[in-house]
Amino acid sequence: MARALFLIILALAAGLPFLQAGLHPVAQALLPAGLGVLMLVALAAGVLPGASPLFRPRWPFLLGVLLLLASAWRSVYLELTLQALLLFAAYLLAGILAFHLCAPAARRATLAGAVAGGGLLAAGAALLAYLQAPGGSLYGAALWGAFPTSNALAGYLLLGVFCAAGLAGAARGRGARWGWGLGAILLAAALAGTRSRGGILAAVVGLLCWGVGAARLLPEQGRRMAGLAAAAALGIALAVALWEGPGGLARWAQLPGALASDTAEPSFRWRQLIYTWSVAMIRDHPLLGTGPGTFPLVLGQYQQVPYVTGRYAHNAWLEFAAETGVPFTLLLLAGFGLGIRQGLRALLAVGPERPVLLGITAGLLASAAHALLDLDWSLPAIALPVSFLLGALWAAGPEGSGTGRATAAPGPARILQGAAAVVALAAFLLGATRSFAVSLQQEGRAAFSQGAVEEAEEAFQAARRLNPAWYAPRYWLAEVALRRGRPQEAVAEARAAARLNPADGGAALHLGRLLWTAGRLEEAESALRRAVALDPASHLEIYGTLGDFFAATGQPGEALGWYRKAAVVFPPSLVRSAEARCLAPGDRYLLGQILGRVAALARRDGHVAEAEAAARESAALQAPATEGICSRFTAPGQGSPEATLLTYWAARARGEAAPPRLFARGVTDWRRPSGAPTKVRVARILAQVASELAAEVRYELEIAGPGGRLLRLRVADRLVVEEGAWVLAGPAPLPGG
Repeated sequence: MARALFLIILALAAGLPFLQAGLHPVAQALLPAGLGVLMLVALAAGVLPGASPLFRPRWPFLLGVLLLLASAWRSVYLELTLQALLLFAAYLLAGILAFHLCAPAARRATLAGAVAGGGLLAAGAALLAYLQAPGGSLYGAALWGAFPTSNALAGYLLLGVFCAAGLAGAARGRGARWGWGLGAILLAAALAGTRSRGGILAAVVGLLCWGVGAARLLPEQGRRMAGLAAAAALGIALAVALWEGPGGLARWAQLPGALASDTAEPSFRWRQLIYTWSVAMIRDHPLLGTGPGTFPLVLGQYQQVPYVTGRYAHNAWLEFAAETGVPFTLLLLAGFGLGIRQGLRALLAVGPERPVLLGITAGLLASAAHALLDLDWSLPAIALPVSFLLGALWAAGPEGSGTGRATAAPGPARILQGAAAVVALAAFLLGATRSFAVSLQQEGRAAFSQGAVEEAEEAFQAARRLNPAWYAPRYWLAEVALRRGRPQEAVAEARAAARLNPADGGAALHLGRLLWTAGRLEEAESALRRAVALDPASHLEIYGTLGDFFAATGQPGEALGWYRKAAVVFPPSLVRSAEARCLAPGDRYLLGQILGRVAALARRDGHVAEAEAAARESAALQAPATEGICSRFTAPGQGSPEATLLTYWAARARGEAAPPRLFARGVTDWRRPSGAPTKVRVARILAQVASELAAEVRYELEIAGPGGRLLRLRVADRLVVEEGAWVLAGPAPLPGG
């Protein structure tokens, strides 16, 4: 049974990156469920004996558990906290299983091999995606693979490269030594291919640990291994130079200046702001934090600059402190430090296994260094192998020497064994129900988008029953009720959703809109004001909705004030920036509409100069942008959704059939051919919802009508990216008004 459990954790360590780095909602729910089952099986099979340290916990561990539960009790959003607690439990169970299953030295080496092999598979998948990515896209600029960013892939490769190096140092046969050595070289090359400066700097930290440790702890081969570490450092530097080229090396030359507080370097400036706001969160909630998992929600209240936001703090320790408080974070840091100390103690005691343990230790230190700059430990695909490797290090020390013996449990240990079984069972049940709820939620959204409202309602109701603390099913049930013409029911669902997620400005905005639709104006105003208080610099649409609300309720002065504030918080120069174009490409057009309303209201009040300036800016913002969205596609006339629309309507204006290259595979022009030149042009963009690879655009055409009179027609189209170019995929729904 122990061997079967060990094979499963090997598969998890190597395979989790291919489930969106463990970020897929179903994967996040099933991970604690699966580890809960493994723990139950281990308890039933006697793999976790009564002599296990798990059943004789020391006071720091118990204090940490109490602090974590206290932080969860006062969380601002229960569902996010439950999910975070499940992941915490999964990582703890993973470390415990690794501690007991990796007592034999051979299994520690096998675990290191699984992590290194997973790194090679992830690097290969990333290389394949890189070669297939259209030129100019984000995925064609660096190795990403299944990870959300190239930096995240770098964090995973850091573990693999040092595990492979340790196995190369411990291998007895020449073939194994050269095989693992080649694996380490390939992983280092892939690390350079991510173009992650933080990842490469963290690799230097790991190499220093490797070189110093080899020189001091491995006297029989220390010099050779330290020399190999130095050669590896030079190799990585050469790979970076070859990959970046002369122009790209300027990124590294700017590194010293980027550390300054007033840097304009986007990556560092973004981190400085996020770190500043994270420290403010810690200062306001020092003891227990805001609740595990709530960082992305609470960040909106501290965010002061638009388009500088994120799901993670990109610094594991700041994120832990903001969510769970300083005391728990210090205990967590101490636990990690003790794990590294355990590995160093084991290095002094063991013989042939020393290079493997040194590789694991160096990999963990490099990962910890990278976690100071990026989101590594926020990703299950990285946090889970880190937990396995820490457990393996503990197993190599004195406390792990007796883990393979099934010792009878004394009374207190039996009680704790029962408690561990309850925790494992709870992790399984909660994880499984959340997994089913996520699947039902996805089914409901697909049905709702296709107009199958009754089917969607059934799916959302089932998801709500499985996970009553989840905000999303109630949000969509409110939308279903509104679609069915039941505004009061929609309000009831939206209000319940907002109670579940009281710190989210988006939930308050949704409730405010539905209250407005239902004619409950005072409540709507209160909800909309709460939305802007919760997210003062996150969403331009909150300001626009507030202005529209007051304009519609006969308060033009108040409306004008909110429209003006929108242009102050989100100035035209900012919504035109590359960051805004990538993160919120529709904001420039929304601000254009808002400024058009400013022009109308200011003109009515006699503010002629302001009205004229706002009208000019509105027209400029609503003119079609041709810059790429995140990416820079080079296909002529198809570098952005708007550019493709301009190319399409230019052909129609000439009386020509639009060329096939403008359409997605299997799609032909759904509009009747004009047959003759017609004066038609894209007058302005009304709204756009887009990502790097797909977009829906609502725009206004100007067409020559009878007698030369110009007519305005509203149109909406869907576009996607194919072979490095934006192409038309079909008409999009055109909302009323």
